[in-house]
Amino acid sequence: AIACASWLRDQRPPSAEEMTLDDRSLVLAAVPLVQVSSRWQLSSKLAYKLTERRALLPGAEASESRLQFVLWLLRLGYRFYGNWDVTGEYRVLYLDGPDDAQAEQGVLAEIDYNVGRYVRLGLGYNFSRFSDDELTDLDRDTHGFFVRVVGRY
Repeated sequence: AIACASWLRDQRPPSAEEMTLDDRSLVLAAVPLVQVSSRWQLSSKLAYKLTERRALLPGAEASESRLQFVLWLLRLGYRFYGNWDVTGEYRVLYLDGPDDAQAEQGVLAEIDYNVGRYVRLGLGYNFSRFSDDELTDLDRDTHGFFVRVVGRY
């Protein structure tokens, strides 16, 4: 299992025409992993992100808002031939913003090849409309094909 906590600050420089943003985020995540058998692997992720956003339009008052994200995913992988793995993932994203709350869900499919003990290459398709990277903008659309490279030590 892996657990982490991060404090992020995204501060955009001011310009004459655009809004100035200052985001401060606290991110907590836990990723347990279970090797069910020599062929089956089960993992999950639970992440929480609290973002306080301050926006300032030129010549206007600053507006402040709080956003909360909760991300949960369940991933099941199967080693089917030598170094080849196939994986399916179910994911749920809950967003609680200043105006409303919403929940999204989706699935992801991936096929991987373990090059050796330390490198895994994957190709997959994200059927959902959100990312599983809690350090980025979680409500950004990441639908479609992807390539994954994983290094281990």
